Amino acid sequence: MSLICCFLWVHSKDDYLFNQFLKSVICFCLFLSFFAIAADNIIEDYEIKGISGELENNVALYLKPLVGEKPTRSLRRYAKSQVEDSLKALGYYSSNVTIDFNKEHELVATIERGSATRIETLNISVNGEAKHDPLIQQVIESLDPSQADAILQSVLTTGRIADGEYTFEIQVRSESDQVYVSDSKTIVVQSPVSINLEMPGGVLSDTLDNVIYSTFPIFQWFSQSCNGCESYIRVAQYNSDVHSSLEDAIEDQRVLPFDQTEDWYLIDNINSFQYPFSGAYPLEEGKVYGWQVMMTLPTTSGAEEMASSIFAFKIGVAGTVETTGAISSPILMTLQQALGDDQFNAFFGSGNELQGYTPTGQLEINGINVDEAMVNYLLNQILSNTYQVQSITVE
Repeated sequence: MSLICCFLWVHSKDDYLFNQFLKSVICFCLFLSFFAIAADNIIEDYEIKGISGELENNVALYLKPLVGEKPTRSLRRYAKSQVEDSLKALGYYSSNVTIDFNKEHELVATIERGSATRIETLNISVNGEAKHDPLIQQVIESLDPSQADAILQSVLTTGRIADGEYTFEIQVRSESDQVYVSDSKTIVVQSPVSINLEMPGGVLSDTLDNVIYSTFPIFQWFSQSCNGCESYIRVAQYNSDVHSSLEDAIEDQRVLPFDQTEDWYLIDNINSFQYPFSGAYPLEEGKVYGWQVMMTLPTTSGAEEMASSIFAFKIGVAGTVETTGAISSPILMTLQQALGDDQFNAFFGSGNELQGYTPTGQLEINGINVDEAMVNYLLNQILSNTYQVQSITVE
């Protein structure tokens, strides 16, 4: 494990406080690691209230993959939908689910299950030569519908089998119950994960509330990890004189990918991505853009595509502020994303020493003059958990 200590500061005659902060305060002691983020920022466990037995076990299968994720609003919505789906798989369609995060870093699911829905009749028909086979008829008559009720309810309602681990076993027995041949196979079923965009941007009508001041923004979203999946992103400029919607704009001409014969830009299977410095059209100040993420998921019938909604954002013009209280400095915006709102506001928020400060743009890392792109790259490594902030000290 390697240790990298990076010192970052801004040169300016009138920026004494900020220099002191960024020179000796923002000392990023970064460990190159692929470990999870600090324990106080992730979900360490989960708790299920209100149900027990088979229902609780099935809900646990849906919540267990969320351990280690950040407790965000997007994850709260995702966890709620997952729990509701797990209850539907067992026939409970009118449940009431509440998701909370407690101080012990637990995701707490409180559930009122409601009444169950059950299949009253089941008809099984056989076509072909086996239709009149007495052995086949004997097998059909021996089937107990209640044993497959939960699976059938899920298949009839959603058109697919609920997530879980399924073991299929076949045995050939004699009349004396001696096993001649047996075989079993276990299949893990995983439904497509959802994609929830987080930043930058929002709905098109709120563009003025989604202004950023960097032409190399860092896109962030939430999606559950998926084996064998591939992630893609695309960005397009929106022009109200030409496009009737964000969908129209993103299907018209894209700024990312650069090659217009490609609909999507392949990225690593992660939850954040910085707009590239090459291989894409440059983003322009004063323009509105839309962005979207897609994942391809392997299935037995081929790859299945799942796309997110489209978020809109505007690149603000340097030297202007288009929203009240907006951060107009790209470096501060990136720093806020890296540190998190609480830690950032402790230094730059209302009533604190650096409230309202705007850097001049002259930057150094380890005594070497660098541009904003290099600093953004460093901070993006923190956002993607490639580097981890070990400590921040103030002198």
